[in-house]
Amino acid sequence: MPDLESTVRAEIDRRSSDLTRSRRLDAVVDASRQSLLAVVPRLQPGLAAAAKRAELPPRPADTSPGHVTLVVFAILFGLFAPAMVLPSPRNGRPAVDVDQGALWVGIWAVASLVCFAVLSRRQLTSKYLNPRVKGSRIFIVFAVIWILALVYILFNWDEVDMWEPFLPILGTVLLVLSIVGVIVLWVRAKGVEKRYWAEVAAAGGVDPAAAGDPVAEWWADVPRQLTRAERNDGDKSYGLTLRFLEEQGIIRAQDAARLRRKNPPVVWAGDAS
Repeated sequence: MPDLESTVRAEIDRRSSDLTRSRRLDAVVDASRQSLLAVVPRLQPGLAAAAKRAELPPRPADTSPGHVTLVVFAILFGLFAPAMVLPSPRNGRPAVDVDQGALWVGIWAVASLVCFAVLSRRQLTSKYLNPRVKGSRIFIVFAVIWILALVYILFNWDEVDMWEPFLPILGTVLLVLSIVGVIVLWVRAKGVEKRYWAEVAAAGGVDPAAAGDPVAEWWADVPRQLTRAERNDGDKSYGLTLRFLEEQGIIRAQDAARLRRKNPPVVWAGDAS
């Protein structure tokens, strides 16, 4: 008991100034938690891992009309681009020849790229682009599709009017720039995914997609992590914490009397009311 008492007293003394500035009930929760960690130090790595998970990006939930609309436009524009010149699977003929369609291919590709660029700025919170669904793949898919359209245009360049080639050339340049742009987006998105999963691994391998505050959930689960001897020490540390807080004037005598009737795990979970 003397060792336990001195450990708890030292912890309260160390945090005395912070506890004094806190509201009384908040000080009780904070002090009781720190005292438990002091007498059962093996819990500290688990709490650190929970805190690390809490710092990770929130669960992807952006399904707002504006976000969904932008995703639809990005995909439609991206498909319109090759559809202008590639042969139809039904009749084997393109919608328009390269001379008339190359400019539109470039315009639709640029429009799609702009939409994807806007979407990529919120990759971690996007329902469709986040790392859990490997959203980066959509960029490389469209890069391949547009490369096929570019190859088709180049192989059928004889359809271009040699006396007025400016618009087809402009469309082809826009298409090439769009391919380069979407590949850049893919590389960037892959980097975001790699960093995200590295952070998950550093946080103990737990994906933060689970709802709720990881730290609050960890404290609520503390009783199940304790052995019988540790739970006994934890209960004693709680009583000592109340005594020392009362001695230092951080809580009142009536607060201490009421809180002694509460089950320690309830306070560890954050309820000192």
